[in-house]
Amino acid sequence: RNQRIKLDKAPMSTNKLLRKLAKHSLWLGIGFVTGMTFVGYFSPIRELCIEFFTGQADGWAYFWVGFFTLATYGNAGWLREQVCIYMCPYARFQSVMFDKDTLIVSYDPRRGEVRGPRKKDVDYKAKGLGDCIDCTMCVQVCPTGIDIRDGLQVECIGCAACIDACD
Repeated sequence: RNQRIKLDKAPMSTNKLLRKLAKHSLWLGIGFVTGMTFVGYFSPIRELCIEFFTGQADGWAYFWVGFFTLATYGNAGWLREQVCIYMCPYARFQSVMFDKDTLIVSYDPRRGEVRGPRKKDVDYKAKGLGDCIDCTMCVQVCPTGIDIRDGLQVECIGCAACIDACD
């Protein structure tokens, strides 16, 4: 995610153009395979593939393959984490399925606060500082872009990438 953000902010270059072109071509290819597979559930897939590429398929087959190709490309290739945050119900379902035994990914303010940079030769515990150095790596690796230090949020999918990044 970090590298993608840096690439997006960089000025246009041949490298950037080739990477973007390859990425979007790959997503369109994945979308096309998804569309063909989905339509293949309702129509014999072998005949569909032959008819599709020879121009003999039904108009509805072209429509639905195109529809699912563009839907997959739009959701996974273009919108990415916005789909997770705003459209995907997984995190919302997860938040209502809690019970007393549910493992919850959370920030421990008793351990992490007070945040701030550290020097190697200074005992930060004696200065009253917590373990969090405020590097924001937890936010940068989060697929939904939340700051776990702000408390439990409905967008959290419990992947624990923030825990792995904080070392």
